[in-house]
Amino acid sequence: MPNQILAGESSLLTFEGWRKVRNTPANGPALGIDRGGRFDKRAVQVDRLDAGTNVVYLGSDAAFGAFHPDSSIIDSDNRSHSADSIVRSGLVGELRFENAVFVEDCKPDVSAIEDLWTDLLFLSVLSDEDKLVLPAKGWDEDDPASEDGVERAKGCVGPLLIDRKDFFSSLQEEWRTEVPDLVADIFEHTAEDDIVFDRESYVWCLWSLMAFPGSAERKYRLTYDNLQHSTMVQLRMDAPIPTSGLSKGGTAFVKKDEDLSFQLSWNDSSWSPVSSGFLLAPD
Repeated sequence: MPNQILAGESSLLTFEGWRKVRNTPANGPALGIDRGGRFDKRAVQVDRLDAGTNVVYLGSDAAFGAFHPDSSIIDSDNRSHSADSIVRSGLVGELRFENAVFVEDCKPDVSAIEDLWTDLLFLSVLSDEDKLVLPAKGWDEDDPASEDGVERAKGCVGPLLIDRKDFFSSLQEEWRTEVPDLVADIFEHTAEDDIVFDRESYVWCLWSLMAFPGSAERKYRLTYDNLQHSTMVQLRMDAPIPTSGLSKGGTAFVKKDEDLSFQLSWNDSSWSPVSSGFLLAPD
């Protein structure tokens, strides 16, 4: 039976969207790529392992995500590389990948939205069971002008109040418009209007790509502030499409952190699960 090792912080692609592995059901369907290069679903089993692990972050100009050091990732030449070996070689910029981030008929369920809510809790400055408050873009807590509003319109200065019930209902109903609107409010933008995600919020970047129709034709590009230790993921929409159709490695590094380890198993050796937009090898 093919299997792979992933970290709890890793993500799997499903018809319900991107799911953190630590929150994925023990048994259920996941999306992957078959031998003909088509999206297809297979039943997978997710088992928690006893050993803890560091987390490897890997990024290309099309995808970014978290992996176990022993996660085996396929490059564009159908060769598999452990995430740790990509870091240690220092040659991530020489690798090319076939990435998969866009699924047209995805619809998030409550569990997938819970993952996004949990990520926002880590970014929040205040929270309770029903609401959380996020620091707004460019907000200075020492500036008296920042003390007035809590709930704000897009582009205004001041902290942002998000109601849990409204958050869940809006994403269930219109996630393809709600995700970009939330991202515009929550994350920093450059002068060129690129969106800047903290690396720990990378799942929000993946959801943004899935909400962006141009991602199916690779009309975007991800960049990083460092080849060997990037603190952020920068998303530029409507970027030129690489003529090769392949994505170039952009960053790879280890974060020293005690995360959980999981084993992902499935039955079809001709099928590769998608984790954070990368294809896992059916070892």
